[in-house]
Amino acid sequence: MFGLRMTGIRKILALTVLIGAVWPARVANSASASTPPSVQEVYELLQTNLPGVHLPELKNASVEGLLKLLGPRVELVSDKTGLDRGATTCGLVKTNLFDGAIAYFRIAEVTVPLASELLAAIERIAGTNKLSGIVLDLRFASGTDYAAAASVADLFASGGGLLLDWGGGQAYATAKTNAIKLPVMALVNGETAGAAQVLAALVRQLGVGLVIGTNTAGRICAVNEFELSTGQRLRISGGPVKLGDGQALPEDGLQPDIAVAVRPEDERAFLDDPYRQITTGQELSGQNGGSNQTNRVQRRRINEAELMREYMEGSGSAGRRPAPGADEPAPPVVTDPVLARALDLIKGLAVLQQTQDR
Repeated sequence: MFGLRMTGIRKILALTVLIGAVWPARVANSASASTPPSVQEVYELLQTNLPGVHLPELKNASVEGLLKLLGPRVELVSDKTGLDRGATTCGLVKTNLFDGAIAYFRIAEVTVPLASELLAAIERIAGTNKLSGIVLDLRFASGTDYAAAASVADLFASGGGLLLDWGGGQAYATAKTNAIKLPVMALVNGETAGAAQVLAALVRQLGVGLVIGTNTAGRICAVNEFELSTGQRLRISGGPVKLGDGQALPEDGLQPDIAVAVRPEDERAFLDDPYRQITTGQELSGQNGGSNQTNRVQRRRINEAELMREYMEGSGSAGRRPAPGADEPAPPVVTDPVLARALDLIKGLAVLQQTQDR
C-alpha cells in the first residue's frame, strides 16, 4: 500500500526517532523549540498506525541509528571480539635476530598472552646469544586491551608504581630484580593504533627505549565494555588515557622520538623482507623482469654504530675494520629505513657501553 521496502522504512524510522530524541523539534513558522516527543510515544504511534512495522523492528532501528550517530566512540561488539579476546588471539607474529645480538619482534596485536609470549621468546634467544637490544615492531599493530600493554611494559620495569590509568582501570609495575635490562626500540607508523600506541608510550615513559617512525593513529582514549542481556557488549570510549606520571596521551597520536618517514606500501613490503630493494615504489634486482632491473653492486652502508666505534678507537687504519675481500661476500644490508635506524642505535649504544666498561 505504501510502496516502501522494509529497509527504507527502517532508515526513516531510525532517523525520525533520533531527531526526536536528540535534537529539539522545531515548530513550523515559530522561532521557539518545543519539548522533544517521548520515544515510547513515537514507538506506540508508529506501531499502531504504520502497517507492517512492529515494536522490535522499531527498537532495532533506533539502536542502529544511535550507533551510527555516536560511532566510533560507541560500538556494539560480539563477545568474541570484546576486550577479553586476547585469550585466543595471537599477538606476536614474527621473531628474528639481527647481527647476532639484536632480538626483533613483530607484534600484530597487543593482547593478554603477549607479555608471556614475548618473555618466553626473549629467554629462548638469550639462551644462545648475548643480546644487546630489543626491537618491538608495532607498525600496523592494534589492540584494545590497555592492561595487556602495561603487562608487556612491566617486563622492563625494575621498580613498582603506577604505569597506566585509563579511567575504567589502572595497571601497576611490580618491583623486581629480574627486569629485562636491554635498550628497546619501538617502531611505529600512522597505523599503529589502540593499545599498541600505549605500549610505545610506556617504553618511552619508563626510560628503557625510544620510539622511531611516524606519528601514530591517535584516538587514544579510555575504553570500557558493558555486557548486554543479548550476550553482546557495548564498547564506550571515555576520557583520556594517562601514564603513571599523570600525563594524558595525545588524542592526535604519539609523536616519535626519531622521525623516519616511509610510505605505508613500502613499509608493508619491508615487514615481509627487511632486505628488500625498493626505489620510487618499484622493486629492483630482477623483480618482475622489467626495465628496473639492475646489476650494480650494492655499496655497504656505514651505520651509526661503526662511526661511533671509529670515533672511540681512532680514525686511523688501526681503528678500521678491513672491507670485505673480493672473494668474501658482503653481509646483507637491512634496507628498511625505520628498522635500520633502530639497529644502528642499538649497536651504537653497545659500542658506547663497551667503551665505558674498559
